[in-house]
Amino acid sequence: MRSNKHNAALPPDYIPYQLRTRITQIDPKLDVFWQQHLHEIFTRITPQERKNIAEQLLTPNNIFWNSDKKVFEYRDSLNLSFSQICANIPAKFKNFKSMAKKVQASLEDLDIERDALKIADYLEQTLHTIAEFDTEDDLELQIQKQRFRRAFIYVAGDIIRHKRELILPDNVRKLSSDEVKVFINEVFLKHQVLGYWFKTMRQRQLKEFHQPLIREYLASVQKSLQLEVVPASGYIFIIAPMAEYSADLFTIRRFLLEDLLFDRTLLLNGIALPTANLDNPTPAFEDAFKRQIQCIVTLEGMVRPTVMDFVEKLNDYHEDHLLPLLFGPFILKESLENEIANRLKKYEQRLCYGILEPLAQNMRRLPNNPEEFDYLYISMRQLMGNIVSTFQDFQTQPAIANSPASAKRQAAILFARLVAYTALLEKRRSEIFTKLNDYEWKENHKKTYTWINYARSVAKKYIKDYVQRHDAVVKQEALVKKPENFFDKIFKNKKKQIDALNEKKKALRKIQYAAHMKLLYLPDEIKAQTVNMEFDTQMVGDGTMRTYAFPSGDNGISALPSTFSLPENRLQFDLRAFARQFGISPDGKSSGKDDDEDDGE
Repeated sequence: MRSNKHNAALPPDYIPYQLRTRITQIDPKLDVFWQQHLHEIFTRITPQERKNIAEQLLTPNNIFWNSDKKVFEYRDSLNLSFSQICANIPAKFKNFKSMAKKVQASLEDLDIERDALKIADYLEQTLHTIAEFDTEDDLELQIQKQRFRRAFIYVAGDIIRHKRELILPDNVRKLSSDEVKVFINEVFLKHQVLGYWFKTMRQRQLKEFHQPLIREYLASVQKSLQLEVVPASGYIFIIAPMAEYSADLFTIRRFLLEDLLFDRTLLLNGIALPTANLDNPTPAFEDAFKRQIQCIVTLEGMVRPTVMDFVEKLNDYHEDHLLPLLFGPFILKESLENEIANRLKKYEQRLCYGILEPLAQNMRRLPNNPEEFDYLYISMRQLMGNIVSTFQDFQTQPAIANSPASAKRQAAILFARLVAYTALLEKRRSEIFTKLNDYEWKENHKKTYTWINYARSVAKKYIKDYVQRHDAVVKQEALVKKPENFFDKIFKNKKKQIDALNEKKKALRKIQYAAHMKLLYLPDEIKAQTVNMEFDTQMVGDGTMRTYAFPSGDNGISALPSTFSLPENRLQFDLRAFARQFGISPDGKSSGKDDDEDDGE
């Protein structure tokens, strides 16, 4: 890619965005040729950029340069082994621990297996088994599951990386073992780790390459064919789109297999492009690549240029307005905390103005057939993936990494809302990306209030009793704190007062627990319109809180979701603050204007 030179006006610790995103994509625990890839990047950048990258991105991730051996090394002394992680699963999670032991034992089969299709089936089935294990809304168990799943991916990736020759199915593309190993680790497994913030390349990024085959040809077909372009160590992978609901287009089996129709037409789901051949490509190499692109499976039907142009405008807005805002240097006119807060506020405002609101405005008038709705959905999924991954890179900048905890928290909350928006697009696809008349659109818009109405119904049901019992506890505590007089001692009134206080606290906790349980275990119809961040995404918390995100804006797409955090410890749940957040007064009445919705309980 084209090198980015420092501008004299930029601070010395500045790393250009395109360079930053290439480095943050590297994962030494998965990438097959990460050392060579990193070395190649370092040979093309300035000494100051090398220094900045080493300090900001490599050292915090335990990557160091060994000057004696002239290689990059990954040192992670605190990393637990897979067997330790399995052993550390609490015994109370008997069924999960049993499954983990079976998975651990099965790694011996993976270690000796050479057949690529059998490896694909093993990895895909094992990850499916882990994903399908029902944690029954138990946050502690969910965190154990996430930790185990991530550890399995890394130990499996290490086994794949050290395999020599694989047995590959017959294929016209003449895939090599290295190409398949890199795809397994750096596309399939890395996508499993990162989820919604897995990086792919869009048209603007492809145009940054100096090689004409990428800059001109691939950038052009990527737009029309909606290809996913994934950079990896030593290769670029081009993957065909999929319109199916909740489908994983990065599966190994899908990449490996080819279809040959009755008329001898070849259909491909993916292509591996060796980057070593890009600088001086032969005509035969270019022709072979273009012929493979022509065999890529695309969405059937006609998508009009106006729909493609609309999507291109959204992508251009992200590149031209949102990226410069995120990655511009911080010039402090006030405190760093305030500068970060202002930038985050502007970012959300511009995101809504330039992308989310135009999407909502055009959904009912622009697409007019199922293929165009599929095109818009896939395009938005790709764009939001790009938005989420670039915002994650934004959080690695020194100004954010070294900012006060409150500023980091603001950035983390906005990141979570971006992830939640992406998850809600997927969850609510059938309510957004389909032909709807005005009545149907309004009915689906009403569904976006499902969580709010449910929360209000919980608050209305419990807040009045909670306030009364809370006030009774406060009064009783004041009585207990009063000094004992002569008669109190004779009649043992103090003990009676303490006993009464304990009973009142018990009654208060009963109300508190009941409301907490209603929010902890949501009905299915509420879950369908809500993202539980710890259960529905790859975000891993510390186990003290669970966060719910619910739609905002026109049919849930013209604005980022709102969030509500619920303490896992019921004693820390402030029912009064919860009711206040959702507009319910202490007497159980709505304190503001109600939405035209029925209570959800």
